[in-house]
Amino acid sequence: MYDWNLEKIYPGLDSEEFKKDYEKGIELAKEALDMSLETVEDFRNFILLEEKAVTTIYSLSNYISLRLSANTEDIDAMKAMGKMNSVFEEYGTPLSLKEKNFVKEHKEIIEKAYDDEVLKDYRYYLDGLKNQAKRSLSNETELLLSKLSKSSGDAWENLHSDLTSTLEVDYDGKVVSLSEIRNNAYSSDPKVRKESYEAELKAYRKIEKSLAASLSSIKQEVITMSKERGYDSPLDRTLVESGMTRKTLDALISSIEDYYPYFRMYLKRKGELLGHKNGLPFYDLFAPLGSVNKNYTVEEANSYLIERFTKFSKEIGDLMNKAMHNEWIDYLPKKGKVGGAFCSHAIKLNESRVLTNFDGTFNSICTLAHELGHAYHSEVLKEKSLFHHDYPMQLAETASTFNETFAKDNALKESKSNEEKIAMLEATISDDNQVIVDIMSRYYFESSVFEHVKEAALTPSELCDLMKEAQLKSYGDGLDKDYLHPYMWCPKGHYYSTGLSFYNFPYAFGQLFAYGLYSKYLEDGEKFFPLYKEILKNSGSMPIRECVLLSGIDVEDKEFWKRSLDICKNHILEFLELTK
Repeated sequence: MYDWNLEKIYPGLDSEEFKKDYEKGIELAKEALDMSLETVEDFRNFILLEEKAVTTIYSLSNYISLRLSANTEDIDAMKAMGKMNSVFEEYGTPLSLKEKNFVKEHKEIIEKAYDDEVLKDYRYYLDGLKNQAKRSLSNETELLLSKLSKSSGDAWENLHSDLTSTLEVDYDGKVVSLSEIRNNAYSSDPKVRKESYEAELKAYRKIEKSLAASLSSIKQEVITMSKERGYDSPLDRTLVESGMTRKTLDALISSIEDYYPYFRMYLKRKGELLGHKNGLPFYDLFAPLGSVNKNYTVEEANSYLIERFTKFSKEIGDLMNKAMHNEWIDYLPKKGKVGGAFCSHAIKLNESRVLTNFDGTFNSICTLAHELGHAYHSEVLKEKSLFHHDYPMQLAETASTFNETFAKDNALKESKSNEEKIAMLEATISDDNQVIVDIMSRYYFESSVFEHVKEAALTPSELCDLMKEAQLKSYGDGLDKDYLHPYMWCPKGHYYSTGLSFYNFPYAFGQLFAYGLYSKYLEDGEKFFPLYKEILKNSGSMPIRECVLLSGIDVEDKEFWKRSLDICKNHILEFLELTK
């Protein structure tokens, strides 16, 4: 009831369905590799066949990954993932190279491909291929890099996942998991919050050296490969690959920095309300304020979301209902389960699977709404083929944060007393603070790591110092400098990837873009939803600015971001007035 159902994807690793798809994926990949490419028609047939092969192989890998997320100690799944990595190595890289080489060597044919009746729908995908072809290395080098990835970046990433998911934290006379201790940050008991924070920091000392080696090695590999592929920097690589302009990023960041004073006023006021004199200690960032500290059961959380979202949009409400009652969601924390939350599209079923570490707080309800926003995005895209599902990180957070925005705004409107309104308002600002101010600290931190790790691997103490500097740069005097979180580089898996750097500012982009869209919904009512769906539907089919312009918004315009940030500012000013 509280666990997701993966057997609908495959009954098991030894099932006939799994074995059949495994053989089918390899057969399709071989067939694509053996194809002769000389014309636009040949290239079109290759793309379509490659897509079928990748879709089949992805379905297998996705199933295994989901099993490991729920239980990182699943030995059979670990072995199966190793086998799938070998399949990707043997067929994935050669397919990609065949594709890129054709694009590089047959520029005239590729230009004609843009007018092909089928491939014209793959224009954005073709643009990406042209960029990759321009930056690809020799076939021999690319094949070698693919083989080495298992024992380099991928291995370091897996080490981080294993260490953090199995870390034993000593707390209150018992041993608990990292996800459990981190969830205590939302407790209404100040003693629990502080002692959990102290226990968490102490626990990281058990694995800090291994994680520091992991993070340093991953970032050094990213720097090396970015340079080899002709990118100015890892950040430049992230922007180019996601279809986002530097002008957009600069407009976003400079706008956020202009609004830091408002967030710091909020933090200091919250600190005062909790009895602190020097700003808010990190361990009280998520402390609930006011009388609304109700704990919800899973059933109550489900009903809460379905009831409200159905009135908002029947289509979204129906999707939530389907997810909750058809075993799409793995709700509760448990040993071996990864921390945090995510949504993954099981393309074989055209369904999603959602993982959360639900703890009964209203924040958990918002997290559930957030992940189900991702599920709705996948639902909108389900008629599109796999290559159109590869939307950039920035737009990946649009539907999720839009859902979250509605959930918080709705809760605020339902407040029945001043005290309740303060609690709901504070919860909303707290989340904005995380997605905007804390995200910026992560952006500053990752930028610093890339800069410092060029010279040598970083020690745990050096990483802790960089994290404290980053937190002070974004939070300023809003936080008590004696109670920062120097080890915040340990639990955040987003840092530990060779293929995905700077997975931080996309959250701020998504949050503020969602505010802009939500304002548009409040103005346009039901007329808004067709436009909203159009943005989601095209999120993997065109560059960010072009896609966003469908809503009449220009993300290179700093005024847009300021209008969105004004929503945050107004919430903060109202909070300050109510808590005088």
